[in-house]
Amino acid sequence: MFCLSRRIAYSIYGASPLAEMTSIVFIKWLMKKIIEGWYHKPGRHCASTAIRDAMRFWGIDWNEAFCFGLGRGLGTFFINSPTISPSRWLMTRCQDLEEHFFESVGVPFKWVQAENDDRAWAMTKADIDSGFPALLQTDIYYLDYYNSKTHFNRHAVLLWGYDEEKGVGYLSDTERDGLLEVRLESIARSRTSPIPPGPVLYDYFPMEKPHFRVDIAQAALRAVLVQAFDLIGPPKDFPLKMGLNGLVELARDLPHWKDVDDLSWCARFNYQTIEKRGTGGSAFRKMYTEFLEQVEEMHPRIKKLELSSKMRLIAQNWSKLATILKDISESLDTGKLEEAAETVKSIHGLEKNYCHTALEEIPKLVSSP
Repeated sequence: MFCLSRRIAYSIYGASPLAEMTSIVFIKWLMKKIIEGWYHKPGRHCASTAIRDAMRFWGIDWNEAFCFGLGRGLGTFFINSPTISPSRWLMTRCQDLEEHFFESVGVPFKWVQAENDDRAWAMTKADIDSGFPALLQTDIYYLDYYNSKTHFNRHAVLLWGYDEEKGVGYLSDTERDGLLEVRLESIARSRTSPIPPGPVLYDYFPMEKPHFRVDIAQAALRAVLVQAFDLIGPPKDFPLKMGLNGLVELARDLPHWKDVDDLSWCARFNYQTIEKRGTGGSAFRKMYTEFLEQVEEMHPRIKKLELSSKMRLIAQNWSKLATILKDISESLDTGKLEEAAETVKSIHGLEKNYCHTALEEIPKLVSSP
């Protein structure tokens, strides 16, 4: 590349110091790019913040809760395994929010993958050079600015630029202000983590300007219906404990946490996955309540179902569970495990009622004259 830039400079200025200086400046220009007009506003959850930022960059002024709702972001997964740390994992967001969002708005979506660092960077860099921010999936354990001792995979960030001479990329990430200067080596390592819910193989998506093929108000209502179906989850005999079955299994398992070696970490980690770790509070249900309020304004007929009020009550119960788990993590009071289990049972009943109300009543209201 340097030889090429030198030949170009020599063809213009001849063999001179000016030509040498011009070729060096040209090389440095090729090695650095920050997308003009980049946008980031601190948010609550990684994926919904990144999507909101990209939409705003392209002139689409949706708030984070609306992007989260279009992505059908709610989920419930409970994992009990001695091979992971902690040995009990509760996840309260679906795994495919990004794919669901673009499906909702009628835009084709597929994670781009690569076989090695060089190929992954070449593709990602090419998209940045074309003016498209890149949505990356990462493990925060390898991102320098987290200083994390815990793996947390499939964390979404937007890459807005790079400086290869300095060896850094420029990321925007959830609640942090501005662009973060992060070592390219650190970014590359974070993109290949095998840790659940991985593995990731340099997964990224170039955020080109979207061209919507659907009516957004109708897409939002459809997202509410599909989200309710997803929250119910698969049949009881499904091997993974998901949806309402995940809540049943969690309620059944909680009293037995008194016998596990990592009780404090189990309680602490799962408190965090409900109330912290980019959930916006209340296992994402608080943010989803805001989405439902917006959909009710778009479709006044469904207000009588009080879906946003039902979800707000669900959110309050999730926060109650988080508070109990936090207390257990600090006090090791195993007597509170039964209280936690009863709170999970309450959440199960409330979410079941919400889902059936949405699935049974919304079609009646929107189809009536």
